[in-house]
Order: sequence, then structure tokens, then C-alpha cells
Amino acid sequence: MILASIDLGSNSVILLIMEYNPSTNSIIKISDFYTTPRISESLTINDGISELAIGRLENVLMEFNRIIKDSRCEQVIVSATNAFRIAKNAIKLKKFLEAKYNWKISILKGEEEAWISFLGAIIPEYRTDNSLLIDIGGGSTEVVFGNSKNIDFRRSLQLGVVSLKELFFSNHELLSTNSIELARKYIVNKLSEIQVTIPADTRTLAVAGTPTTLSAIINDVKNYSNELVNNTILKSEQVGGVCTQLQQMTPKEIRTSYGKIVEGREDLLVGGCLILEGFMNHFKISKVIVSTRGLRYGAIYDYLIKNNLYAINK
Repeated sequence: MILASIDLGSNSVILLIMEYNPSTNSIIKISDFYTTPRISESLTINDGISELAIGRLENVLMEFNRIIKDSRCEQVIVSATNAFRIAKNAIKLKKFLEAKYNWKISILKGEEEAWISFLGAIIPEYRTDNSLLIDIGGGSTEVVFGNSKNIDFRRSLQLGVVSLKELFFSNHELLSTNSIELARKYIVNKLSEIQVTIPADTRTLAVAGTPTTLSAIINDVKNYSNELVNNTILKSEQVGGVCTQLQQMTPKEIRTSYGKIVEGREDLLVGGCLILEGFMNHFKISKVIVSTRGLRYGAIYDYLIKNNLYAINK
């Protein structure tokens, strides 16, 4: 059984194609396709996904639809996140896309997104010890603490790399010290909503474009691949060091220095660094494990589990 999972993120839109073999209870990745149409651009200002952003999204989905048909996918799972949660034209756009492509699009609630991202990051290991997941998105950040049998805490914060840029960095090529400090205070204020103590020895996973790109930068990965980044470690001092370095560069300089691995997020990396740094300080985390998995994987696992097709190896 070949399945497709589309993650309609606020910045990135990603297609994952996997094959499920019921006789061996195994799921194998066939291919991944990353794009950055940034559908939440100006969303905090206009309260709706703009026509320009919709046009970029449609171009991506037309190509994804071709790939899905060529791959002979039997099931297409489409998960929409924060941009669709808050945009006033989200339902209209959802209905239009569903009719055009004959897909069912699920607009996930924040806590639902958190759980599915967690599921994607911890399977196939499906450990019984507790893990903390931090998923830094374009419009929101999801936090989950728990294990395969019990979730102690999950939360979705209105804090993302695109929304942070819109609020503090939209008019600056080279960021000012004042804008950085205002952004830091904003992040600290948002994180104050999380009143939970995480044990010091908790395994912490960081998913999505910010940690994967930071890992590629720190490990001098020139040609990005999930295999080179997955399960790498980001230490707090490394995150802080890169954050300081990037603050002194314009988006053009970041793109020139690091090339294709930062494409589509060169103007978002500072905000992403500040958010990750803020989380590590808030929870007193010394290091995080970078995961290249997350929502798109979790959506497939969630579908198979709910339909009694996949048994978790505990």
C-alpha cells in the first residue's frame, strides 16, 4: 500500500510518500519533496492567506498531485496547520483545494498537530521513556512531553518563524540589537504560558526546518540530506553561537555563505534560532536531538493505526 502525506505548513509544504507492507508490518520511505511557498506571509497583518501565497501554494500542489499520481498512491493524507487554523479564508480555500484535487484536508487543532508530530518523531523506536518534542513551525510551535503510552503535556503556541519575522524583522535587512531584544522578550513571554517541569535527563527532540538547517550549518553539510542530519546533536552553546553569527548577517549574506541548505528560510533563521534558544533556556536543556521526521510521518502512522492496519512494535 503506497501512501502520500502532505504537510501544509505555514512556511514549508512537504510531500512524503511511503509504502506500507502489512505482511511484515513495515513502513518504508520512498521519497520526500520540500517546498517553501510561505503561505502565512503577511497573515498576521491581513488575517487571510493572500492571493499571492495561494498562487504559490497551488503551483506546489499541482506538482505534488502529478507526483502522487505517478507514484500510484492509494491514500492521500493532507494535514493543514496554523495558517489554516487562523486565516479567515481558510475554509473557502480548503473546499476549493478539496474539490480540485479530490483530497480530504484536515485542519488540525494545535494539540492534535502536537500529538501527530510527536508520533512521527518517536516511531519506529516508540520508546517507553519520556521524551520532549519541540516542533518549530512557521506560524506556531508545538511542544509535547510524554511517551508511547501516556502524554503528560502538549501545547501549541502562537509562536513561529514567519510570524516572528512579521512582528519584529520585516523592515530590516541587517537586524538591529533592539529588534533582537524585543523578539527575545516576546519569546520569553510566550514560553511563560508553559508551566511544566521537565526532568533534567529527558531526551529532547527538535523537528522541522530550524533545527535541521542549524544542524546542516554546524556540521558543514553542503548538500542537504535527511540521512546526514537525522539524529545529530545540537548543544545549547552551538545554537547560541550560530544565533549570534547569523544576527550579524543579512539574508543575502546568509544565502551566499551557506547556499542551498538555507534556501527559502535565509530570512527566518535568526527567528528560528531565537525560538529554539528560548526553549532550551526555558526548559534548561543542554542539547537536543535533531529529527527529520515529524508531522508528515505521524499523519501516515496515525492513519494506519486508526484503521487497524499498523501494529506498533513496543
